[in-house]
Amino acid sequence: MIAWLLTVKAGDSFKQKPWPRIVLILVVFGFVFIILTALQTVTEQAPQQQSALKPTPTPFTAPKNIAESSRKREPKNAESEKQIIKSSNISADAPGEFTTESYKFTVDSIQRHGTTATASVTLESLSNQEIYFTVTTDCYLVDENGNRWTREGYDPARFISAGMSVVPHTKIKSKFSFIALDSAAGLEFTLICTESAPKYGRKIVLRGLLAQ
Repeated sequence: MIAWLLTVKAGDSFKQKPWPRIVLILVVFGFVFIILTALQTVTEQAPQQQSALKPTPTPFTAPKNIAESSRKREPKNAESEKQIIKSSNISADAPGEFTTESYKFTVDSIQRHGTTATASVTLESLSNQEIYFTVTTDCYLVDENGNRWTREGYDPARFISAGMSVVPHTKIKSKFSFIALDSAAGLEFTLICTESAPKYGRKIVLRGLLAQ
């Protein structure tokens, strides 16, 4: 259409001079080619621009503090369970023994005479430092029938109430005396004491003590 208008407007001069007509036609076709090329370029770039503007989903990542706390929770929970087992009121040691991180307390024997019973005990230091050991006066025996034998007097080493300093890796012996409140027919005993030091309030429980 554009070429035809330009040809009509040029008039008879194009009929007499053919070269200007050829040049004009070439210019018009070149102009049309440029326009078509530009349209094709815009058409091809449009989808790319839309894909570039489309948001890319990002995978969910837990916040650092939450992730760290979840990783630390298990070792922490596992360590707490170990401490509970370690500080349990019921000793997991062999009969007649109670062992902690700093000492081992052992009942060597129990001698029973009528309504009285005497427990020969040994305190052994397991620490590389000097420790101070003492139990409260609430120290007693319970026999297999459930009868309670109460403490009578104090022990020679003064573990009860007064306490004693123990140097590293040494043993100290003493004797605890008890008297039956009701029946004196028991033959198997459990010794129960409450520790004052080195750990206040810890229960010392020694089971399976056979009277001789």
